[in-house]
Amino acid sequence: CYGTRPEWLKIKPLWGLSEEFKLLRIGQHTDLIKGLPHDYEIKYDEIGNGRLNDIVVNNLKNLPDITNFDAILVQGDTTSAFSIALSAYHLGIPIIHLEAGLRTYVRNPYPEEFNRRAISLMADIHLCPTQGNIQHLYDEKVGGEKFIVGNTVLDNLVGITTQKQNKVLITLHRRENLDN
Repeated sequence: CYGTRPEWLKIKPLWGLSEEFKLLRIGQHTDLIKGLPHDYEIKYDEIGNGRLNDIVVNNLKNLPDITNFDAILVQGDTTSAFSIALSAYHLGIPIIHLEAGLRTYVRNPYPEEFNRRAISLMADIHLCPTQGNIQHLYDEKVGGEKFIVGNTVLDNLVGITTQKQNKVLITLHRRENLDN
């Protein structure tokens, strides 16, 4: 499942590993994810996070064959990831959390810190980028299986050839950066 461009970049290395995988796209950033692959899609207009959760929970249960899924993989800490995890939890579908164990232990970033901690409580399998991330889950006594898998966004760089240039492309997608 993915709803944002950063989520797509992080699950992209896993997509296509099996023809049995199905890809659900949540239209959280429709202008940034137009044209990206998906088997299923939940669309919604620009609305607040509370309404997004409502829409995802109500629509996920109506996806074809949803009760036949072996598991649902959610990536990261967005409200779309939280909504999918919550829906899967209520449907009794095992949850795999990619990028698990990230913590700030303060309220910010909001709502991401809440989302990632709540997903951890529901997840059956935690795929952590680092030893520190997996240690957070052990310290919090979070259940489920835990694995260190590295950072999948870096896996996108494998095999890319570069030309020597003194240029760097940076995209900033955090709400905190939008006003400055």
